[in-house]
Amino acid sequence: MVFSHLHELDLRYHLSRQTGALNRIIDRGSNAINFILTVTVFNIVPTILEIGMVSSILAYKFGSTFAWITSVSVATYIVFTLALTQWRTKFRTAMNKADNASGAVAVDSLLNYERLSNTSTMSNLKFRSMTNI
Repeated sequence: MVFSHLHELDLRYHLSRQTGALNRIIDRGSNAINFILTVTVFNIVPTILEIGMVSSILAYKFGSTFAWITSVSVATYIVFTLALTQWRTKFRTAMNKADNASGAVAVDSLLNYERLSNTSTMSNLKFRSMTNI
């Protein structure tokens, strides 16, 4: 679906875009979808079921106080984890931008090798790729 959409875009779009960055963004997007589905199916849903069952057993065997303590402890952990993840996201975003920039320079330089080898920009490109990494 993504590739058919990209092929339908006009030539002006392809000439003004960095192929390397676009390639890396598409790859990161497919990996993210796979990761989200895997985490949801194998981690989040079973954990919610387990917490519900444990709270029910605690409420039945020892009273609702223990079930509430367990639920509040887990909720506190979830809030802390989400806050820490939000804080960490800004660093991850900066890292992804740097990765896109270095990938764009590397792939675009390989795709446009003939044009770059005929000009004096090859040394400038090498310098840019080293500063992006």
